[in-house]
Amino acid sequence: MGLRKKTLITISTTFILMVLIIYSITSEILLGGYAKLEKENILLSMDQAIKIIDNELVHLQSIVGEWAACNDTYFFVQHKNQKYIDDNLMDSTLANLHVNFLLFINTAGEIVYCKYFNPETGRGETCPESIKKYLSFDGSFLLRNKSKKEALAGLAILPENPSFLASAPILTSQRKGPVMGTLIAGRYLNAPEIKRLASLLNLSVAFERLDGPSLSERFKKAKQSLTLENKVAIILLDKNTIGAYSLLTDLTGTPILMLGIDKERRIYFQGKSNMRYLIYSLLITGLVFIITTFIFLEITVLSRMIRLNSDVKEITSTGNLSAKTKTTGKDELSDLSTQINLILESVRVSTERDRAILESIEDAYFEVDLAGTITFHNDALSKIFNYDKEALGKVNYRQLLDESAAEKAFNTFQHLYKTGIPVSSMETEFELENGQKTYLESSVSLIKDNKGKTIGFRGISKNVTEQKKSSKRLLYMAYHDSLTGLLNRKAFHEDLEKELLYADRYKQQRVVMYLDLDKFKKVNDTFGHHAGDHLLKEFAQRVKKVLRDTDLVYRLGGDEFAIILTSPQDPTPDIIAQRILDVMVPPFYLKSQTIDFVTTSIGISFYPSDSTDAETLLQCADKAMYEAKKDRNKYVIFQDSKS
Repeated sequence: MGLRKKTLITISTTFILMVLIIYSITSEILLGGYAKLEKENILLSMDQAIKIIDNELVHLQSIVGEWAACNDTYFFVQHKNQKYIDDNLMDSTLANLHVNFLLFINTAGEIVYCKYFNPETGRGETCPESIKKYLSFDGSFLLRNKSKKEALAGLAILPENPSFLASAPILTSQRKGPVMGTLIAGRYLNAPEIKRLASLLNLSVAFERLDGPSLSERFKKAKQSLTLENKVAIILLDKNTIGAYSLLTDLTGTPILMLGIDKERRIYFQGKSNMRYLIYSLLITGLVFIITTFIFLEITVLSRMIRLNSDVKEITSTGNLSAKTKTTGKDELSDLSTQINLILESVRVSTERDRAILESIEDAYFEVDLAGTITFHNDALSKIFNYDKEALGKVNYRQLLDESAAEKAFNTFQHLYKTGIPVSSMETEFELENGQKTYLESSVSLIKDNKGKTIGFRGISKNVTEQKKSSKRLLYMAYHDSLTGLLNRKAFHEDLEKELLYADRYKQQRVVMYLDLDKFKKVNDTFGHHAGDHLLKEFAQRVKKVLRDTDLVYRLGGDEFAIILTSPQDPTPDIIAQRILDVMVPPFYLKSQTIDFVTTSIGISFYPSDSTDAETLLQCADKAMYEAKKDRNKYVIFQDSKS
């Protein structure tokens, strides 16, 4: 993909991403703000609706309070005089008071009189028995007792309709008692009343009874979010309408009604409209920005960069490091062209210097292709293999290795090819034509062409033959006794651990023998340490002759030795122990001296019967050896004192 196309795609993609990010952030903030404002607005409307309902209750409460605290009402409840009814309880009076019924109840809970005004017919009618029964019931919260003098108002569910109800104790005009009964006033919360309340709010208002046969879907949805603590819920009814719903309770705090108001989502849609105008503005501005930026980049950067790239490609294809780039100007691109020319000159000088260095270093440098043929090397590699320089340039590295070493080298190159991870230390054994072995330690990495494709391997090899020999000598010294040539204490402990792990895995037996030379100190004291050393070496040779190739013998130090029997069944450990005792019968000769008093004592322990760990197993053999040493020149098999 060309630089121009990449630049255009990058600018366009960046702009699109910027618009999306701005849109997302703005949408979250702006539309979120409008949505919040919308919710606050409908909550305010709901608050107004509830206040109107409260005002209606307060108004009804004040009416009841005035009528109940009146001498005429006080006298009427006691005597039920017709004049009070004719003068006060007319249809027009209830219509003007906006009251559907008045109920006079004496202290005995009996209805003295009920005045009922039917709002549909506009006339007074006989008070429905359902209202009388509901409001005269002894448990009604609206009935007053003699000790209470305050008025009370609230909502209630009457058989006909939900209603505004208010009650007050009947007192004298001076509001003195005793209380002669209770006056109850009620107003139906029916369709005309709901319409009147909606006109006060200028909103769509609806009420639904919680004890009704079924709630509408929107009220059901809102009810799930409503509790006595959370009495208001806001619900999105559809994309154009939002609703607020609230629980309304009676005087006992029991929810009896749900109030719902609906509003068009004008605020939210105004926010969405503003968002559209913002995005249109961004798109137009961005298009102008893209065109202007691309033209500017084309003139000042892209065309000149493409020319510079063409010059560099030509130099690369021809390999002419003396050629120069030709970008002009007085900015960073012209500086870049100058720096490339300086780099080319530096590379030319460095290449010539590297060739000289490669020919002068002692370490071997080589390059091979993917087939393994040596394509380039310095003189040091030719000297290591004693090859003519031209002849070595046609050799495959496998020809210099035996089959095992060739396979190992091939696997290393293959792993390097697959992973690309340079090999920092690859040790390879070569056998020269004269039969001598040479060890090279190599660091190898990939050779790639200008497209990044692997075309071969390069490496530097160091001749580590002498270090290898020294390492083998040091390893031998670390695990062998310098006097007898036997394995030492370090080797014993490591070998014993390995043998016990192997025996445990395959459910086999192992035997440890602990040997100590009797009267060896006398040899050193009598004949000198030189004689003692000679006897130790001779003893080691005698013991090795009676052991099998699979048995391991160690000098632990001084005149202490140990043997691990890896196959203790045939011959048995006691037979081998007797053979060792027998080899001590012939005397030891040292020049003119004869030593015939030295014997050996042997302790024997068995794995796993005596112990399952190396340290304890050795301790068991050591204890048995000390038992044998009491009589000398014998072997003792360990016996657990607890058994």
